[in-house]
Amino acid sequence: QLTQALAKGARDMGAKIIRFCPVTGVRRENGEWVVQTPQGEIRCEIVINAAGYRAAEVGKMFGREVPMMVMSHQYILFEEIPELAAWTKERGKKLPLLRDVDTSYYLRQEKTGMNLGPYERNCRAHWATHNDPMPEDFSFQLFPDDLDRLEHYLADAVARVPILGTAGLSKVINGPIPYAPDGNPLIGPMPGVPNAFEACVFTFGIAQGGGAGKVLAEWVTEGQTEWDMWSCDPRRFTSFAAAPDYCVAKGMEIYGNEYAIQFPRHAWPAGRDRKHSPLHDRIKALGGQFDAYNGWERATWYAKPGDDTAEESTLTFRRDGPWQHRVR
Repeated sequence: QLTQALAKGARDMGAKIIRFCPVTGVRRENGEWVVQTPQGEIRCEIVINAAGYRAAEVGKMFGREVPMMVMSHQYILFEEIPELAAWTKERGKKLPLLRDVDTSYYLRQEKTGMNLGPYERNCRAHWATHNDPMPEDFSFQLFPDDLDRLEHYLADAVARVPILGTAGLSKVINGPIPYAPDGNPLIGPMPGVPNAFEACVFTFGIAQGGGAGKVLAEWVTEGQTEWDMWSCDPRRFTSFAAAPDYCVAKGMEIYGNEYAIQFPRHAWPAGRDRKHSPLHDRIKALGGQFDAYNGWERATWYAKPGDDTAEESTLTFRRDGPWQHRVR
C-alpha cells in the first residue's frame, strides 16, 4: 500500500513509471545519458542508480564498482491470535514493537497476528560465490525457507512471549537485503561519474525512504544537502571496499550484530588487514594495537607484555581499560 501510494504521488507530480523495462546498458553522448532498454532508448540529463540489490550490476554499466553484498533475511508471520485480535479491537491500536537485543530479533504485531524477524548470527550471504550466481530473472521472488537458522530465535521468542506458542505459523518470508560494508545506504553523487547519483543499498528501505528522497532531491537540484550526509555519501568508500570478499565479510558481521552494542574502543574484526603502511610490521612488533580506518590498519595504542589485548577487553564504555596506563 505504501509503495502504491508513493507511486501515485510521483505520477500526480509528473513522473512516468515504466514497469518490466530492464536497463541493459548506458552510454554518454553529447553531454547526456542514453539509457538502453528493450523498449527503446531514454535520453536524460541525470541518472540515479536506485536498483536495490541489483545496484552493483547497474553500477558496472557506469564503470562503477558498488561496495555492496546481499544478505538473506527471514521473518515468520503467525496466524491470528484471538486474544490479540480482541485486545486490538477493544483498544483500537496495536502492540508496541518489541526488540530483544541480546538474542537478536524483533517481534511486532502484524494485523491480528505477529511477525518475528531475527537477525541471526548464523546468517547467510547470497549471490556471493560463483556457485551461487544471481538469477537473471530474479524479481518479485523469494529464497527457499531455511528454518534451521531460525529455530533458536523462535524458541526464545515463545519463551519470552508465551502466547506466541499458541499461534500457528502462517508464512516464512526469506528475501534479499543489500548491505554496504558499514551498513549505511549509498545516497549522493556516483564517484567519478558526471550527472549520476546513487540511492541504493538500503537495509531499512521504507523507514529510510522519506529522508533519502529529500536529500537526493537536494543533491540533484541544488548540488548540496541541508544535512551533513557524509555517513551515507558513496564517496566515503575508496576502491578497496568494493572487493567482494570484503563486502561479504563486513555485511555478514553487521547483519549478525544488528542489535549489538557499539563500544567506543571496540574494533570489529571482519575484513581486516586490507591495507598496511610500510611501517606496519615494525609498529606491530612494538606492541601496536590496531583499528581500521578506510582500510588502513592504524595503531590506537601500544601494549606491553602481559597487557590484556583480547577483543573482550574492549567491550566496555569505561576509559580505564588495559590501554589506560599506556596512553596517559
